[in-house]
Amino acid sequence: MSIARDEARVGSLRLLTHLGRALAAVRERRGLLWALLLASLLQAALELALPLLLKAGIDGQLAPARGSPDSAGLWTLAGLYLGLLTLGAGLSFAVAYGLAHLGQDAVLRLRGRLWSGLLRQPVAFFDEQPVGRLVTRVTNDSAALADLFATVLATAAGDVALVLGLLGLLFYLDVPTALWLLGLAPLLVGLALWFQRASRGVYRALRTQLARLNTYLQEAASGVQLIRSFQRERIFSARLAAENRALYGTQMRLVYAFAVFRPLVDAFGTFGAAMVLWAAGGRVLEGHLSPGGLVAFLLYLRLLIMPLQDLAEKFNILQGAAAAGERLFQLLDRAPEPSGAGQAEPGRPLDLEFERVSFAYRPGQPVLQGVSFRVPAGSRVALVGPTGSGKTSVLHLLLGFYRLSPGQGSIRVGGLSLEDWDVRALRARCALVPQDLFLFSGSLRDNLGVLRAPPPERLARALAASRLEAVLARRADGLDGQVGERGAQLSQGERQLASIARALLQEADVLLLDEATASVDSATEEIVQQALAELLRGRTALVVAHRLSTVQAADAILVLHRGRLVEQGDHAGLMRAGGLYARLVRAGRLS
Repeated sequence: MSIARDEARVGSLRLLTHLGRALAAVRERRGLLWALLLASLLQAALELALPLLLKAGIDGQLAPARGSPDSAGLWTLAGLYLGLLTLGAGLSFAVAYGLAHLGQDAVLRLRGRLWSGLLRQPVAFFDEQPVGRLVTRVTNDSAALADLFATVLATAAGDVALVLGLLGLLFYLDVPTALWLLGLAPLLVGLALWFQRASRGVYRALRTQLARLNTYLQEAASGVQLIRSFQRERIFSARLAAENRALYGTQMRLVYAFAVFRPLVDAFGTFGAAMVLWAAGGRVLEGHLSPGGLVAFLLYLRLLIMPLQDLAEKFNILQGAAAAGERLFQLLDRAPEPSGAGQAEPGRPLDLEFERVSFAYRPGQPVLQGVSFRVPAGSRVALVGPTGSGKTSVLHLLLGFYRLSPGQGSIRVGGLSLEDWDVRALRARCALVPQDLFLFSGSLRDNLGVLRAPPPERLARALAASRLEAVLARRADGLDGQVGERGAQLSQGERQLASIARALLQEADVLLLDEATASVDSATEEIVQQALAELLRGRTALVVAHRLSTVQAADAILVLHRGRLVEQGDHAGLMRAGGLYARLVRAGRLS
């Protein structure tokens, strides 16, 4: 029992912490927030005043000529009642709209901060996080916080004031009847505590399962060609059905709690009304309570039960917002990608140096082991080796996508340690043509400038050098044509040429090419090689290649095997040595 109480206490503290941080998102609009809360309190006061107004009318306190069928008091009562109802409706609209507006404003700010924070995370973070989970955080979880503002906070202050005011007025009207009603309080509190325990863990489970379902759907949609080609539709449909059933089962646990809670609250309301009629009715007959007081008691009982009837829905939103806030703020609290503040002299070609570099994506599974080499400024060096030898990892380390652990060697670019570089300045001076030919949805022009309009003269040079002009000649809409998601409307070779043009457009000091000509035919490869030879002059280039023509054009060749640098030299020298490089060439692995 003590463990359960500790967990409940920790859960409550966590809930209050995250809700407090959500409220902090609107601190810049706190003036409006206070005004709306004040309006909510005034709305509660009006609801408390209406039964008193009816009591006064029924008891004849507003009728100067009692018994007169056209008494002015009845018109006064009707006018006051209508006026208060109209004012209450106006306040209700203002409070609901205003707090919903504040909620959306808070979510807008949180989403902006969340997305900016995600883009500043290390690449390794995205290796560990499924895309569907991140999408759920940015969209669904932030929307849950909007519901918190629009539904819970819009009525919380008013509900608290309403309940406290109701208790005071009930005792004011008749103490014995009020004490009879208070006898229901322990039962109602017990019911509320049961509902809290029954639903406490369901909300977090729902968020987790929804994120898993989104992740699975995203993966299935991205790999639909593979699924269809291997005829695995039934297997993937079965997996989807299993995830869907798990989500359904968790949701039904919540439905069950609601199905029990709501009817019981209604039953308490009915039982309370019967108790009021029995207890207060006797008081009326004895002359201790007026008929208007009895009507006011029944109306106040209804007002007392209404917040309890809404409690389940509000608690649902509150718990959902707390679970969502926990995940959102976990992302917001993550430290951004580490970065130094230095950079090399602008415009000067950069050399690259690895010194006894060892690296592993996962502990105990080394990808690079004691690798040392130097790429002089302005030279072109080729990286070759079997699949999995660590070639692409070398490029990723140079761009600072991953950091070396202490004691695992050092990397220097332009004579400056990678840890001392401002990572944005470093990447601005490097251009990468990745192995994964990723293009954004949108126009070809947007993709070449990476969502920024490139200068026309630089664009013309890049198009000519990459020979992308030939692709544009076959497209009626040219650069402004849509390429589809991930460039689906372009062929593999066209996507490769677009990636090369995108890198050339940056006019960087260092070019990192990962299989830059692997997906183009021989004729196109020859043209691209000529263009690259012209544009690489005076720039440092590190090229991962499987094409022999690309390797032979390099100033030096580095041969990696199982994460180790086993050979280096030029083509002729390595062929004479008869080592791994020579075996790769003779086996057709470099052709």
